[in-house]
Amino acid sequence: MRDLNGNNFGIAIAYLIPGLIAVWGVSGVSPTLAALLVQAPDTQPSIAGFLYITIVSLGVGVLTSTVRWILVDSIHHSTGLKRGDWDFSSFHEIRSGYDRLTTLHYDFYLFHANSLTALVFAYPLRRIVSPDAKLTVTTDLAIYLLLGVLFFGSRDNLRKYYGRLNQLMAASRQKSLGINPYWIDERFRSLSRHD
Repeated sequence: MRDLNGNNFGIAIAYLIPGLIAVWGVSGVSPTLAALLVQAPDTQPSIAGFLYITIVSLGVGVLTSTVRWILVDSIHHSTGLKRGDWDFSSFHEIRSGYDRLTTLHYDFYLFHANSLTALVFAYPLRRIVSPDAKLTVTTDLAIYLLLGVLFFGSRDNLRKYYGRLNQLMAASRQKSLGINPYWIDERFRSLSRHD
């Protein structure tokens, strides 16, 4: 990942950051991880240490995403968010719209939901294993607030993703029936993150 761009931004926010949160939680148990995360002020960080933390965070982030799929997705689906009945047989026709929706909504859903999953695991572990004077009741309240923000952020992004993907699939079906919905191309080209 030489530069952070559209091709790897989703990976960074969906897996690396949540993975780093989980690694931070485990670093209270692992002196090796703790040493890599917190360098002494008089030492220079190493490229090997940076690469090691990045690879470990990515792997843990992918594992966290699996736990997210089991827990958070199930909660969202059982409380009213429903996937559409999607037919990807004409995917080539909707590829650019699909990629745009993934970048605008699904990558952010993964960030919110994976961070939520990682924090639910990491913070209690960190609190129990290494009780630190810096982690106070105020910190606990801030973490609970952050968990709420991450949960509702994940729900909002998943709702928008499902809704817009349903629209895109409906337009694709209309096109296959001979109805040409020109508006859909323009609509998905001009979408922003908050639409």
